[in-house]
Amino acid sequence: MKPIHVLHISDLHLDHPLPAYGLEARRERRAELIRAFDFIVDKAVSFGVDVLLVAGDLICARCVSDSTLAHVAAGFARLGDAGVPVVCVPGEAEEYAGMAALLELAAAPNVHLFAGDEWSAVEPIPGVSVWGVRTTGRNADIAVLGNLRHEGPGVHIGLMHATTEDEALGRSVGRRGLATVTSAQLAASGLTYLALGHYHSVLNCSAGTSTCWYPGSPAHHDFSTRGERHVLKVTIEDSGVEVSRTVVPGRSHRVIVIDVTGKTADSIRHRLAGLANGEHCLMVQLEGELSPALSGLPLRLEREFASSFFHLSVVDNTRIAAAAPPRGSVESAVARRIGTDSGLRTKALAIAFSALEEVKSTDRREDRSVG
Repeated sequence: MKPIHVLHISDLHLDHPLPAYGLEARRERRAELIRAFDFIVDKAVSFGVDVLLVAGDLICARCVSDSTLAHVAAGFARLGDAGVPVVCVPGEAEEYAGMAALLELAAAPNVHLFAGDEWSAVEPIPGVSVWGVRTTGRNADIAVLGNLRHEGPGVHIGLMHATTEDEALGRSVGRRGLATVTSAQLAASGLTYLALGHYHSVLNCSAGTSTCWYPGSPAHHDFSTRGERHVLKVTIEDSGVEVSRTVVPGRSHRVIVIDVTGKTADSIRHRLAGLANGEHCLMVQLEGELSPALSGLPLRLEREFASSFFHLSVVDNTRIAAAAPPRGSVESAVARRIGTDSGLRTKALAIAFSALEEVKSTDRREDRSVG
């Protein structure tokens, strides 16, 4: 069998509102999502892939612009000129407001959209069947993959926007969900490859003889994703399936945690100054105890260093340290003897104050007995 080359993407969310960023940063970040799409089209052409699989959430339907849809249409047309078919399923972000836009994109001769709630197949190249289904809240409680019955020889590829069994076990009652893929269903499916979308980080869910991956989002939309972003190049041969990651260029996103306990404001500022980079997005999570004098420091840091990064977010998880007890007080004496163990300090103070009350009570009785 001649090797089959597939490019697998999902969850780009073009025109996402990007609420994690400031107003000016949002404009540039949305432009970066468009550039990520252009990169994907370029790679599909340069790799000479046989098909591009889009496993949902290509666009953010509630706010996608006409110009972005036109840009996607032009990219798909360019793939058509290069002989690359595009096969898509809708995702959650497209389920309601986005179906009309997706159907319009799918009007191109090289684009196919699975818009039905039942499995169907398309043959983008001879000998390769791509099976897809629209997975939504309406079929969230149905074993959708378990209902797949494919027939005939050749390579059979599945395409879904779905969760895995681990998330399904933890989801709360009443939450609008997606169809769930279990390891048992995948192993029994007989699919050569199952292309999934929904999770924003790369995940290998292969089971039995079926290879299954999530490519993750090819771009950051907030700080919930870390590290490099990818699309997946899948090569199918008689000997098996090989999946490799292709890095999508993008803006660095980093999250750091700083324990402020016992630190001075200058030392914390020095740490941030060492990280300064006008091209990077940074989230700083401050933890530990701040002295009362530094209670406003988190807000001041975000203002002072905003211009040192493309985007800076300071998350204040600190607590204000209790003021030191006056010298010569019971609290001060206990603190010197017990140290920082709050549990022991509480017990010791309770015993000390109880003893003081007993002494005061004895003094009052003695006062009343005089005369």
